[in-house]
Amino acid sequence: MFCPSCGVANEQPNQRYCQDCGTPLPTSTGSSALVQRQSGATQPTLLAQSQSSLLSLLPQSLHHRLMIGAGASVAAVVALYLVLSAIVHALLALLPIAFVLAALYAGFLYLKRSRTP
Repeated sequence: MFCPSCGVANEQPNQRYCQDCGTPLPTSTGSSALVQRQSGATQPTLLAQSQSSLLSLLPQSLHHRLMIGAGASVAAVVALYLVLSAIVHALLALLPIAFVLAALYAGFLYLKRSRTP
């Protein structure tokens, strides 16, 4: 089956997304996608061509890791959110202690100035 966006041949018949550009493939199996490609009914867009040419420069193993890595990037964003959230909560927990320390320091400075003649 050929991708309607970039025109790359996808070998697996039950594939739902293009292995090159990630465009959803038509669900109809058989000759309809082949007929569209052979008749020239769909032309690859400039963006799809540039993505295809850029991805073709990558080694095949890295290309597959990038395509599979899309889910990993979502997991990385979630992990980053959790880490930053934990840091913010820890800082918010320390905020009352910082206010107490600031008040004590201000009191110390006040007493130090009041004792100076």
